[in-house]
Amino acid sequence: MGIFLVEKCSLCGNTDQGADIADGYLCRSCLKRCGPFLPHLALKTKNLKQAEKAMNLNEINKSRLSEFSATKVIGQCAEFDENNRYWMGLRNGPTKSWLDPIVYKFDDIVNFELLEDGESVTKGGLGMAAIGGLVYGGVGAIVGSVVGKKKTKSSVNSLKIKITVRNNDDPAAYIDIFNKKLMADSSLYRQYFSEAQEILSMLSIITESNKPCEPKTSVADELLKFKELLDAGILTQDEFNREKEKLLK
Repeated sequence: MGIFLVEKCSLCGNTDQGADIADGYLCRSCLKRCGPFLPHLALKTKNLKQAEKAMNLNEINKSRLSEFSATKVIGQCAEFDENNRYWMGLRNGPTKSWLDPIVYKFDDIVNFELLEDGESVTKGGLGMAAIGGLVYGGVGAIVGSVVGKKKTKSSVNSLKIKITVRNNDDPAAYIDIFNKKLMADSSLYRQYFSEAQEILSMLSIITESNKPCEPKTSVADELLKFKELLDAGILTQDEFNREKEKLLK
């Protein structure tokens, strides 16, 4: 038993070639309908309920893809749709022809970190200070703070960004910058690292925009607050009148 068998599909009843899952069998068509939400390398650990959920998620993803209109493209790594508040990491390699990239909402982002050869270089996101106190002033804004934390290496084999998203089933999304050995002093490495910085800047801006705004108080609320201070004897009548005049201007 394994992948590309011919059995009756547990979901649709077809007898196309497919694969076993933990509690049944999925034909090729149903596997395709699951898209990237049912990883083929872990099929035997998945069940029919998870497959049905993957199909629903894939339909939502296809809808987002049809709406997606990139306003910012960073290298061949990531695209951002600032109008619809969507983003996606681009898939490279042989799976690109049949697996769609996953489109996430800006609001899905919780935090993120840059990983170099699997080691964290810098972090950011909700509840965290801005990366090295950076100001969003362009690609170079992160350079000093990131490089200060990096270990000196002659070569690097991978650079990726890990993004924690609001998804209990699959809370980690990755943007692969590169997966090949590059000399750390090469122009290609510097180019990729610059792209990573630009993506981090975008993610920082997005998570900052995701923070809940302080509720605005009305003039009536402010007047009531000052009236309570007046009644408690904390403000004098003249002080109350001055604050009231400011509010009503």
